[in-house]
Amino acid sequence: MSDLTDDGVHLLPAAETARRLGASPGTWDRFRRHWEELRVDRARTGAHARTLHRHGHFQVSLTGAFELLAHHPRGDARAEALTDSFATDPLLAELFRLLLEFAAELDDATLWDVRVHPIRELAAAETAAAAARRPEVTLAAWLLVTRDNAEGGAGVLTTSAGTPVRTVAPDEPGTLLLTDYRRIPHARSGIRPVAASRPALRDLLEVTFTPA
Repeated sequence: MSDLTDDGVHLLPAAETARRLGASPGTWDRFRRHWEELRVDRARTGAHARTLHRHGHFQVSLTGAFELLAHHPRGDARAEALTDSFATDPLLAELFRLLLEFAAELDDATLWDVRVHPIRELAAAETAAAAARRPEVTLAAWLLVTRDNAEGGAGVLTTSAGTPVRTVAPDEPGTLLLTDYRRIPHARSGIRPVAASRPALRDLLEVTFTPA
């Protein structure tokens, strides 16, 4: 049992994430290449630009079996579907099985509605960035995939009433942050460059589990 049930927050270090996923360095390298297929969101201007996150919608059963559903993005009608190679990546399947263990600590659902959002953030200066509130979500997870020339980006965890609970700042790729999203909505601050001569980059994978 993790501190997810007690505190509503659990941070899995990169080494532990890799061990539980059975991921080798080569596996991570293959997985992070999916972020190179994201496209820049031209609707954002100024110092901060964020690529259009792709979107995947799955149903996951208690056995770990999962099915990719039709593409109907929520919140951003421009978001494109996951590529076939991303949706069928063995590491994504292992991630579903790992997250299912945590989701089962929070709810006894037999079938889960799972949303997958790979996100790339680019910044030439620090700007605010906050996650949208989705009260129906039970488990929310953020996997740090890549950081390059980036600092900042701490996760500020608060209760639904806005009371600060914890601040986490994952900086090692592979770190996995999980929250009981019914109790602990998650917001993250913006990133900023370490060297001003080139932009900061952060790749994240956001996954949410909701009882189907």
